[in-house]
Order: sequence, then structure tokens, then C-alpha cells
Amino acid sequence: MVVLYDVNCACFFLDWKRTGLYLFSILMKRFLLRISIFLTCNGLLFLVFIFFTSWTAKRNNNFKMDAKIKQVIFGHSHVEFGYNDSLIENFKNLGESGESYFYTLPKIKEIVRANPQLETVFLEFTNNHLSNSIERWILEKKYLGYYYAIYFPYVKRDDHLYIVKNEPLNYFRNLPIVCKDLLKKSRTSCNFTIEFGGYKSVQGTLSEYYKKRGNHENENFIEIQNGVSELQMYYLKEIITFLDESNIELILVRTPLHKTYQGYVNETDFNSILKTELANVKFLDLSKFPLSDDEFRDPEHVNVNGAKKLSFWFNNFLKKEIKVVFKKEKHLDYQSIALINSSNK
Repeated sequence: MVVLYDVNCACFFLDWKRTGLYLFSILMKRFLLRISIFLTCNGLLFLVFIFFTSWTAKRNNNFKMDAKIKQVIFGHSHVEFGYNDSLIENFKNLGESGESYFYTLPKIKEIVRANPQLETVFLEFTNNHLSNSIERWILEKKYLGYYYAIYFPYVKRDDHLYIVKNEPLNYFRNLPIVCKDLLKKSRTSCNFTIEFGGYKSVQGTLSEYYKKRGNHENENFIEIQNGVSELQMYYLKEIITFLDESNIELILVRTPLHKTYQGYVNETDFNSILKTELANVKFLDLSKFPLSDDEFRDPEHVNVNGAKKLSFWFNNFLKKEIKVVFKKEKHLDYQSIALINSSNK
């Protein structure tokens, strides 16, 4: 009898255990189903929000410029500080500090599509564009928090996926900033000349910079490394292809650099790229444009006085020389242009 009782207890315990597990599995399935429905609904709502606000933000951004503007220049801080477009006729500076070709590409597309009067696009191409370290301008958190939020509606799907793949944590941390920016721009119109670049005058001289060098440690100067950034070259070629298909003349330009600029360490790679992959693209090398030390803010940026001198020369170049000097050569520097001008006199 005792044995029978023990067997019955064991069977009861097993039945209870099976019943408990069965009920638990049902509850878990319901819970997981509800979680899945909740996440799916919220995900769909988020996607609808992103698509709607992106579409509205794009509509609110008017990229149309004055019909007199025939030439524009794009690039990073070298351009932003270098070309005072108030001194250059029919010309607009749309350079912005810390901008990689990843973001320059969608900006160029929007500007060109909205301005059929454009004839020439100048694009900064200098030593630090080739360094692999410039890719941090795409993926680092602070750049995602600024540039990615601004350009989100204009970035291609594959480029969104590139960031998700390479910096998933920073990407999702940055989404609240993106959403806030999209919501703001979907409600109000945006002046693209403020958010998408423009000339910025800077004070200071080279000697002052070296005296206070410790105060500039947090500046976003690119560390020049050996080798070439394949990512930068990819987006540069995308820009070249787009402008070619749009029948817009492209001229790459290197803005004045001081002789102490450390970026010259990759000059061999720089010249190699010009001679091979960019052999058929016009290039204007103004790196040795005659400026005094007092006309540089630091080794790679001109100050307000250097920009003034450069802009006066550039204005004259656009008015009188641009259609003449590139007839025989694709790649020219300041010295060769001076020789061409002297021989034509």
C-alpha cells in the first residue's frame, strides 16, 4: 500500500509539473506574441514618422539660389574659411568644417537639381581627404549627432545601412537627435545657406596659433596616414559621375596651404591618385598661392586677410582665365597659370 501511495504521489507530481509547464509555455507564447505585436506596431509607427518627417523636411528645404549664381564651391573648412563669396561675382561658397564626401555628395545633388543655371562646381581635394582617419568624420558620435541629423533625409539607403553596420551603437544612440531635427524641420522652413555651409571669416595669424598651440588640441585636424581612404574615393567618384551626367563642369581645387602643413607627408599618394584615377578631372592646385605667414590662421587654413587676397584673385580667374587655362592641361597650379597669362600678353 505504501508503494502504491508513493507511485500515485509521483504520478500526481509529474502531472502537475507537466500541467505547470504547459500553462507556463502558453503564457510565455502569449507574452512573446504581445511583445512582438507591440514592437512591430511601434516599429511601423517609427518608420511612418521617419518617412513622413523626412519627406516634409525635404519639401520645406528650398535649395534654390539666386539665378545669377553660376559657380559654387564645396568642401570642408579649407573652403569654408578660404573663399569670401561676397568678393566673388556669381559665386557661392557652400563649404563646411568637418564635412566628408559622404555628406558632400547628397548636398551637391540637391543644390544642382534645384539650380539649373549652375555651370561649374568646384570641390576641395586636398591631402587630408585621402587619409583613412577622415572616415571618423562619418562614424564618430559627434559627427553623427550633427551632420547625419542634417543630411538624414538626403542620404541613400545603402549609406544609412553602412553606418548601421559599422557603428550600430552610435547609430541608435543618435536616433533621438535625428528625430528631433526631423520634427523641427518638418514644421518650419530651413535656410540651407545656414545649415549647409557658407563662408566664415576667421581671425588670428600663424605665429599666434603656434604661441597658443595647446589651446587648439581639440580642433578636428585630420591625422595624415599612409594609404588612401577607399571610402572617400568611392564618394568622390560618385560626385564625379553625378556631375558628368548632369552636364556640370567639375574642377577639383586645393586651397592655399602653409609650407609647414603636415599633410604634405602623403604628397606622393596624392599625386599618384591625380595621375591615375583623376587624370581626366580638372584640378586647380592653389596650395602654393602666394600668402604671407600673417595671412594664415594655422598651417592649413587662411585667415580673413588671406581669404580676401585669395578671393580677389579667384574672382579675376573666373571672369577672365578659367575658360583659357584648361585648354591644354587638366591639372594646373598657380605658377603654371601665371606662366600661361604672361605668355598670352
